Amino acid sequence: MKKTDRRIEKTIDAIETAYFELLSEKKNNKITITEIAKRANIDRKTFYLHYTCVDDVIDRYSKTIASKVMETLENNGFFDDGLDVSQFFMTILAVREKEMAKIDALYDLDITALAWKYAESNLKEMISDIAHRFFEKPDLDLKLSVKFYTAGIMNVFASYIRNEIDIDTPELVRILSDLTENGISSKVST
Repeated sequence: MKKTDRRIEKTIDAIETAYFELLSEKKNNKITITEIAKRANIDRKTFYLHYTCVDDVIDRYSKTIASKVMETLENNGFFDDGLDVSQFFMTILAVREKEMAKIDALYDLDITALAWKYAESNLKEMISDIAHRFFEKPDLDLKLSVKFYTAGIMNVFASYIRNEIDIDTPELVRILSDLTENGISSKVST
């Protein structure tokens, strides 16, 4: 795998940092490329070398978060030891914890829907990748299963992030893991 040039990484980091600083200062989503470029100490044309619009900053950030989750899972042997759903959820929450300031900045503003769309898209891709490694199902079954679980996970995590669910992290992970591994029928008494 080809490594990205450090100068490019540094520029992208400067753009992202500038964006999130402006986001926390302005308390609205009306951030311009000119503002980002000025804060990042770059030219507008340099911004356009890496992004086509301001929304692309959110998209790339979301993909970076998904990559961090996958890399952490890979490094912790997630794909070697069978499917440990609780490890998957704990990894997502651990990455969220490290990135909380940026993530919370996104969810405090009107851009929540856009940020959530990117997060959901990347989560679907990540779960699909995991599912293909562990399960042999027809493509349609796998796609529908991934869509179903992603929607549920996103809904629960959105409620958790907004503190609408009064639950501690280990209990949340236990419940989500149990539902994922055993389905809703295991919760319904007969």
